[in-house]
Amino acid sequence: MILKMTEKSATNSFHPLDTRAPLNLVQVSKLWREIALNTSSLWVVIDVRNIGLARTFLEWSRSAALEITMVSGEFYDKEEDGSNSGEEPERLASELKGVKKAYDLHGQNPYDFLKPLFSHISRWKSLTLEASTDTHSGGFLLPLAPALTTLYAIGLDTLHPDLFNKSLPNLSRLRLVGIAIPPGLAPTALKGLRWLTLEDFEYEAEEMAQFLDLLQAHPLLESLTLQSNFICDFLMRIVVPPSLRVEMTIHYRQLPTIAPSLNTLYSCVSSHPIRSWSFKLSGYRLILSRTTANGTKLMQLGISGQLISDMSDCFNHVLPEFTSESLSFSHIVTGPHRFSLTQPSTLYTVASMSFVHCDSGLLNTLFTHCPFPRLRNLKVENCHVSRKQLSALVLPAGGQLEPAHLGLNGHMQIVDACRVKYFEDAVGVPEVFMVRRFDQD
Repeated sequence: MILKMTEKSATNSFHPLDTRAPLNLVQVSKLWREIALNTSSLWVVIDVRNIGLARTFLEWSRSAALEITMVSGEFYDKEEDGSNSGEEPERLASELKGVKKAYDLHGQNPYDFLKPLFSHISRWKSLTLEASTDTHSGGFLLPLAPALTTLYAIGLDTLHPDLFNKSLPNLSRLRLVGIAIPPGLAPTALKGLRWLTLEDFEYEAEEMAQFLDLLQAHPLLESLTLQSNFICDFLMRIVVPPSLRVEMTIHYRQLPTIAPSLNTLYSCVSSHPIRSWSFKLSGYRLILSRTTANGTKLMQLGISGQLISDMSDCFNHVLPEFTSESLSFSHIVTGPHRFSLTQPSTLYTVASMSFVHCDSGLLNTLFTHCPFPRLRNLKVENCHVSRKQLSALVLPAGGQLEPAHLGLNGHMQIVDACRVKYFEDAVGVPEVFMVRRFDQD
């Protein structure tokens, strides 16, 4: 029973406990009351469901850092599907309904919700805020919150420049949805930012120029995620220093408008040498990413829309300019559509390739149209291709490599690497092949 009270909530699974769990523990017994009241970390989460008990939570959290959350049931419904929480659908629906009711009661005005907590703003560690309106004429603004490191804002009309100029000196993680970073920021604003996510944002030309200038002043920035219809124009104007350490993730709906400039965009992002490219089909999105020699992913690009058309366009623009050592494909399935390359591309730099859960159509197209003169290692895993088919594709002329195909002065050998477990204890036929190139003496 006690463990049931302290398990993760489906609508709040990123916190150790449900926000009402401490109250439940207090009522179990004198022992558990003492334990609960002397464990300040149990009382640090304050949201729309327990804001009426804010005084109790503020008292028993003592000096611990606070996590403030004002969001609706729709927010949790998008963030959590309950698939990994172990919750029954009925309980999940009930909790979502409860959150929505509490939000409708307490969360319509962010200032009304936050006002009882301002006396402890020096302890705020994170703030997640969803609001459909902003009653502050100059934009949303907080008093000084010196310990706040995380801000996630959704749907606010505007943000006051002083929110970043003065109120949040130690902000390191910022996520804005449907909100632009305000103009008029000081050069030192957001200087400690490490993670920045902007979704559904729009900028005028002058505002964009100011933001790009501000972006150059983020020496600690490690992760930049952008989702907008203005990505192409935005990226073409980014100039970054050679010391850039940022991981960039971009979600874009249609590739054709961005594909012609794809390599240009990548070259603008960093001067770091790129060691590998990867292509992965995840749901309805084709994900491209580049990785440097030290493992940093640069400019991960998520593309959704017409999958096969986008994929063909992507490869036709990327492969001719390909200069990396490693190339990998994951879950690329062409299905009934025809995947095609408009022109052959000799990939001189590729030494290692990997195919995981791809279909034979992809392999056939690539190996038919793209010679790989320096290929040394090839991994083919669960690609519905037999050893014989793979041999015909990869090892032409009975295994002797021809200069026009896969390598110079050498030969290749296909070996079975392992058996694949499909489910439980069932073991299928070997579907993992490793192709290694051996130089001749």
